[in-house]
Amino acid sequence: LNERWQFSESVEYLRDLGALDETSPGNKRVIIVNYITGASNCFGTTKYHEVCCISECESLLAHLERQFAAPSVSPEDIATVVAAMPSATVPAPRTLSNVLLHRL
Repeated sequence: LNERWQFSESVEYLRDLGALDETSPGNKRVIIVNYITGASNCFGTTKYHEVCCISECESLLAHLERQFAAPSVSPEDIATVVAAMPSATVPAPRTLSNVLLHRL
């Protein structure tokens, strides 16, 4: 993967989903948690129901929200907690790459 993620969804779709942050003109961003839990990550969708996969990210994000319980947190604090979090695919402690740390 290169440094940029390529979304196939339209701006209108992301906006309707509530996954588009347009607060900075000319610098649209995707709100990851809203994107992950959006309908594009479900299958078997009808007008009556959706079948969606449980995302491992939900429990990890919930842990971070409980840990900080604040509207903003320093990148250093986020990195410290994330590095100590185990997941189903990565044991703790984990080493965060320089690229990830820079993105924070």
